[in-house]
Amino acid sequence: MTNISSEMVHVLASMDTNTLTKAQQIFQKRIREVDQKRQALAAWEKWLATYHDTLTQVLIPLGRTYNVLKTAIILRFDSVYLDSIFSKTDKRKFEEIIGSMAADILATEETETVKALYNKYNNADYDAECLEEKANFKGMISDLFGAELNPDINDDTEDWLRQIHASMAADPEAGEEREAPAEKSAKALAKEAKDKAAEKQISQSIRDVYRQLAKELHPDTEQDPVERDRKTLLMQQVNEAYKKRELLTLLELQLEIAQLDRDTLETMSDARLKHFNQILKDQCLELQNEIANREFFFREKFHMSPYQRLSPEYVRRRFQTEIDELETHVESLQRDLLAFKNTQNIKQWVKGYRLGDSGR
Repeated sequence: MTNISSEMVHVLASMDTNTLTKAQQIFQKRIREVDQKRQALAAWEKWLATYHDTLTQVLIPLGRTYNVLKTAIILRFDSVYLDSIFSKTDKRKFEEIIGSMAADILATEETETVKALYNKYNNADYDAECLEEKANFKGMISDLFGAELNPDINDDTEDWLRQIHASMAADPEAGEEREAPAEKSAKALAKEAKDKAAEKQISQSIRDVYRQLAKELHPDTEQDPVERDRKTLLMQQVNEAYKKRELLTLLELQLEIAQLDRDTLETMSDARLKHFNQILKDQCLELQNEIANREFFFREKFHMSPYQRLSPEYVRRRFQTEIDELETHVESLQRDLLAFKNTQNIKQWVKGYRLGDSGR
């Protein structure tokens, strides 16, 4: 389907605001809001595709190169650790540098070579530390949810949560601890009945639009093969939009096949528009939640404040900065590795290193 949201907005904008009823004015507003949020979501989806491509094709390979170079450097340091030109202080520096750099590498990629260096210079057992850390985390999760985790369960956090959920569901006392639901008041029951009736009317409104489209587009009634194919494609879009309760998409399809025009919108009853407005409001909230989910991913990744305004372009710049910084680190490590072929250069570099400065 051609994207005609702008055409729908244009049709609505051409209507004289001064003569519109309140329901028509709200309908105008809702259509614009949904259209804007669909465009915003489309921009995030486009950026996400670019982000994942860049991540797999650029950042991950660059990260591996970074780890390879750091591994080569700590192996070089390890090879000269016992060299007589290095003092006891130099050796303590080596222990701190190699131990820290090995931990840095293992945080993103585990190799037996780096594990061995980590264990040697930290006087530790990396695998045992990991097991202890996982056991502590499982214990924390168990305490938090009040359920025991199977000690043989794998390291997938989702599996842990599924087991906790199953354990809590199977606990016969769990139901007893829940408070019995309070009896609903007459007012609450009346509101519930009203909400159900409104939902039924909303569903009927969507169904009416769907039926109008299906009547016009059903391919079985079309004799021309080309037109049948066009209607088949449109009907697939109608079915998908109806399934997702996407009223704006259904209205756009009506506009595309000339079932909906300015005159139809102007003469549509307020009662019908009221149902449409609620549908569009719900759709707007769903779109906003989808946008918020996309934003949350990047807020977490780049440690951004939940109150900071976010856009795909801003995230793109932050991501590019991360790539640029990693490229700079890789170039620096390449120069260092070349210089460290000369043991005297290592001696000079270690001399300038201060103990406790492992974060440099």
